Amino acid sequence: MRKENEGVPKTPHVVVSNNPANCYCVGHDLVTLLVLPTLQLLSSQGSLGDVHRGVSDFITRLLFWLYHVYWPIQLLNCILMGRGWTRINVSTTKMFKC
Repeated sequence: MRKENEGVPKTPHVVVSNNPANCYCVGHDLVTLLVLPTLQLLSSQGSLGDVHRGVSDFITRLLFWLYHVYWPIQLLNCILMGRGWTRINVSTTKMFKC
């Protein structure tokens, strides 16, 4: 006899933070720091300096996340799982494991 929910995938749980300071959304930065300043420049409502500042801020935030969150988690995961690595290419985010 088949159970009522058998074969039906469970709904994933979404965790939402009530404190926006604890969250980072690269999509939001992409739009507010790159797309909007570029569109404003093209419609003569913005300046090249605004686009330059947006690009600079976006790259700074992305690199901060990459080097202060992503790589420490990857290295810690390898250490905890007992896996070694032979080399790391930080520009392509590839880790060559033993």
